[in-house]
Amino acid sequence: MNGTKSNSVVVPLAATAPGIFSVPANGISSAAALHANYSLISATNPATQGEIISMYLTGLGATKPSVSDGAAAPGKAPLALITGALAIYVGGVQVPANQIYYAGLAPTLAGLYQVNFMIPNVVAGNIGVAVQTNEGFTDMVYIPIQ
Repeated sequence: MNGTKSNSVVVPLAATAPGIFSVPANGISSAAALHANYSLISATNPATQGEIISMYLTGLGATKPSVSDGAAAPGKAPLALITGALAIYVGGVQVPANQIYYAGLAPTLAGLYQVNFMIPNVVAGNIGVAVQTNEGFTDMVYIPIQ
């Protein structure tokens, strides 16, 4: 006020800062993930071992081709794939890189990332899922698996 400066604030920045969307949108419940038929994975409609699912995130960083901030991702080839490293863990088991089938912006949507991967051989229940990039890690949600 009146030309007086406020205190300094340090804001750390990183190229990536993954966050998995959840249902409900509280950030600590079931991952926002779909079966191949586009139905929501839930306690009453769980995923299965060996199933390929789509999970929705934010903060996975740069893509190739690049997409302007706020612009919709391409809906056809070439799709906007992430350029950085990505690891996915389900129940502490790392999904092999060759079982991550897509990691990029969700086609035709703005600012939403989609990762398609195979559920590894893990026990049944509400199983924790984690995403790791070179700069960030998140593990606040779970996937119901039967």
